[in-house]
Amino acid sequence: FTAKTGIKIVYNIYDSNEKMYEEISTGNQKRCDLVFPSADYVTKMIYENLLIPLDYSKISVDTLDKKFLNHSFDENNSYSLPYLWGTSGLLLKNHHCLSTKSWGDLWNINKKRSIILNNDMRDTFSIALKSLGYSINTTNEDEIKQAYLKLLKLIPLVKKINSQNIVNSFLRDGYDVGMVFNGDAFLITTQDSSFCYPFLKEGIIMWIDNIAIPKNAENIENAYKFINFLLEPKIATKISHKTGYATPNRHSKELLDLDIKQNQIMYPLDENLQNIEILIDIGEFFEVYEKYWREFLKEAKVQGVEIE
Repeated sequence: FTAKTGIKIVYNIYDSNEKMYEEISTGNQKRCDLVFPSADYVTKMIYENLLIPLDYSKISVDTLDKKFLNHSFDENNSYSLPYLWGTSGLLLKNHHCLSTKSWGDLWNINKKRSIILNNDMRDTFSIALKSLGYSINTTNEDEIKQAYLKLLKLIPLVKKINSQNIVNSFLRDGYDVGMVFNGDAFLITTQDSSFCYPFLKEGIIMWIDNIAIPKNAENIENAYKFINFLLEPKIATKISHKTGYATPNRHSKELLDLDIKQNQIMYPLDENLQNIEILIDIGEFFEVYEKYWREFLKEAKVQGVEIE
């Protein structure tokens, strides 16, 4: 992009939506011209007036697959565009795969301190909610509390709660089981075939990461130039190859390497996307989740779980 336009990029990485949101909402990140929030945070940031409406006279979205547009978290894509999409599920050593058909089977893993969990409140709560048959977007406090109590029972099996270096955690540190994004699962399984990423009967979690312009952006015209650059099929293809995540760019998929295009971890069959849910904003109930999440982390730390 810099070679093409002369515009330099300052690239900041956050290990969670929460940390990105904190920077944007407090104004600490003054020179942020683009952000890439997941679906639930798009809604949250729209409600809190943290994003500007997109000017469609300055961008072309003809390359985007319509099935990734006009979702409830941002109807008509007034504030955001899809960037990458994928799923969250369980990655397991092959000897666990035959006995793991459901989210609830995670509690039956017969090996203490063998699980790594995401240090992400909504993702981790989703495991317990799915296992109980509840929506990952529930706003029923009793259901949220039940999920919290079930997560407490999982703690003896958990060694680490961490969102960084997940690939290394499996390939080098000896973890058997964990919740991962499918891109990480793709990278791990291509290097070590002893892992599997099953599609669980209750359905897995789908996510869409999105491009948006924050309200405090200083270089808006350059932001639009970068958005258009990312929407170019060849660029979207390179991003998909590099990250291991699927592109919503319909022209880009034709350019993907055959082994990636046919990989069902990256591009699941329609039959494996049954009962799928997308995390969406849960409004004021975020504080309810947060209350139980703090208690869960506190108890996990008391029991010796590493938290990073």
